[in-house]
Amino acid sequence: MFDENWNLHSDSAITEHFIDRDPDYFAVLLSLLRTGELYIPPKIDKRLLYREAEYYGILDHVRSAKWGSFDGNRVRLAESISDWSSEARSAKIVQASPSGGCCVAHGGVVRVYDWMLEEHPIIHTEHHNVNDVCWVDSESIVVSSDEKIASGGLGLFNASTGESNCPPHPPHNAARLQWLHDINCVMVVSSSPGDEICLVDLRQNDMVWSWDVKAREKRYCCGIIDAIAIAKSSSICLLAEHKGMGFVDLRRTDASLNWRNDLMGTDWSYRDDLVHIDEYLYVKLAFHEGQLFSSWGNRIFVYGGSDWLPTSQFERSRGGPIRDYSIGGDCLFALQDNENIVDVWETPRPPII
Repeated sequence: MFDENWNLHSDSAITEHFIDRDPDYFAVLLSLLRTGELYIPPKIDKRLLYREAEYYGILDHVRSAKWGSFDGNRVRLAESISDWSSEARSAKIVQASPSGGCCVAHGGVVRVYDWMLEEHPIIHTEHHNVNDVCWVDSESIVVSSDEKIASGGLGLFNASTGESNCPPHPPHNAARLQWLHDINCVMVVSSSPGDEICLVDLRQNDMVWSWDVKAREKRYCCGIIDAIAIAKSSSICLLAEHKGMGFVDLRRTDASLNWRNDLMGTDWSYRDDLVHIDEYLYVKLAFHEGQLFSSWGNRIFVYGGSDWLPTSQFERSRGGPIRDYSIGGDCLFALQDNENIVDVWETPRPPII
């Protein structure tokens, strides 16, 4: 009936069109096409609405109207994922996909969800515990394990089928992964036996950059809790025991860390009570569109500006500490530890005037 530009087809042979529609669902889609805004009444099942939109060929319109550009200062809780929470092993990792979906890892299993939160085939890592996962693109996921996956420390999997592709051979003990789109490399943070941050080119199976924390920091005697690459400033922000946040220049291998203990609102050098306890392990970093994020307990803090000053914070009133969280596809996915639930945070679209 319509082409990709929403023009009527000029095929004169087609004289009739039969549309079998559900009035309630069709009204939502018609309102979207008329106003550009998506309002889903509570009585409407979202998955059935998406199916209806797919039938009419306007699923992309629904997706683009579902949420606005992610802004940590204006987020709201949209929905939650809990269909796997009854399983024996608790989830430890959640990673957002570039298209608005996510994957959740528990034990040796990685569950994959698209932006409609429909589950795809499960990824299995041959009974090895998953250390971390990261998305290369909307169809590819890199998984690190505590033991070898196939012939390497990391495995590359298809997000739609769950099948393993040709695995790369980077270092083992990868505790943190992050895909860097601008340079087509994955950042790998190795935690044992030494603390090292490196960049690996998966196409060449080659380590193109590395930085040994303990070798560069003479006074460094603590482990890396988390690290995040900030492509815009060509730097890596890391979180270390007793030290707080530090920044290192990604363009150099001989740079020293610039420590910023004030960012977390406390002097980390005196937080001896936090060492080797579970709450400490849940402190995570994230970066998205000029905003730096850190989690503490059940809260997520937002920082901005050239000096990374605190701008806001948000929290879920129940569910216990945030075990992990990730931002991608204009959504933030937060894994609640106590209830084994993933909360989906979105930024509402500004009203069309």
